[in-house]
Amino acid sequence: MPDASPSTRSGAPGPGRPPGRRPAAGGLLVLAVLGLVLSACGSGSPSATGSTSTTHHDTTSTVPASSVTAPPITTPTVTINGQTFTVPTDQGGTIRPFASTGTNIVLSPKGFLPHLLIVFFPATVTWTNLTPHTVTFRILYSKVKSPPVPPGGTWQQSYTTSDSFNYVSSTGYRAAVSVGAFQS
Repeated sequence: MPDASPSTRSGAPGPGRPPGRRPAAGGLLVLAVLGLVLSACGSGSPSATGSTSTTHHDTTSTVPASSVTAPPITTPTVTINGQTFTVPTDQGGTIRPFASTGTNIVLSPKGFLPHLLIVFFPATVTWTNLTPHTVTFRILYSKVKSPPVPPGGTWQQSYTTSDSFNYVSSTGYRAAVSVGAFQS
């Protein structure tokens, strides 16, 4: 059995590292998660004439391969079907399109914001539907699915442990969430 003394663990002092300092593995972990998500996500976007379909091993549905990055929503409100809704923010600012830390996900008519949400657990993630259609959200390769979410409505899921997953909307957009105890 390997020696588990402090001098042999990865947090032990080494050249250029003061005693008691651990390596900044959080940044490497985030980069690794980003790489996995990017390699798992296809590209393309839904079109009025049709979309590419992929059948997943769960065989319960056919999911359009549409993991586009939506443009940011820069206004504090949006009007959908004549009703005005507040646009969610994270950490007091606009949700960035590609990768963002926080707990809010927005489905816009052009896709999800952000494309990758990095969540520090424990947390509750909120999906907000800012499209003119009632939609559902489904976590791929699981049985987790939202009830129908009307325009302006939300759906929440709580996380207390690490998890990474892709999800899809009934409109065909895909994105990913990575939940963990990351170092900043």
